[in-house]
Amino acid sequence: MDATAAVVRTAINSTSCVSERLAGKGAFSLFRNPMGHSKLRPSERPFMEQAQVKALDLNGKTVLSYRWGSGERPVLLVHGWESRGSRFSAFAAELLERGYSPVTFDAPGTATPPARPPPSWSTATSSPGCTPNSATSRR
Repeated sequence: MDATAAVVRTAINSTSCVSERLAGKGAFSLFRNPMGHSKLRPSERPFMEQAQVKALDLNGKTVLSYRWGSGERPVLLVHGWESRGSRFSAFAAELLERGYSPVTFDAPGTATPPARPPPSWSTATSSPGCTPNSATSRR
């Protein structure tokens, strides 16, 4: 365990002795705001470049979603904390070969979205609970 994690764990555990509610709020805040940003690996790039990408605004945060295939037989792939959708590249490629339409996303704060969208992006359609960001769909 690294030093930062040890300090955070000790702080939350110590706080919980005084106030479980305060410790819970602190832990939830840490969970909602990941410390690191996962980067796209070179091995993931070729498959990710084939995705249909949409950037959605969710409560003021950008969420990038990725879809492959026709949309029939969709399979939602959800990554863990401080990860990103591209980690499923190899698995999603296998699903696509078997006739599924994999869908994944980068949860807010977990990956570094492009500062400026590629010129090929256009406006996305809105999903329930989300509104399209100005940087949206590409093929």
